Amino acid sequence: MTVSCRIIEAHRGKVRFNSELNQGTEVQIILPI
Repeated sequence: MTVSCRIIEAHRGKVRFNSELNQGTEVQIILPI
């Protein structure tokens, strides 16, 4: 995941994580177009 985050950030993108107990984890990858 660290490598993925660095690649996304190198392309001026963002990675967001949202985790809730017993609900799982949501990962958002935002890239400019």
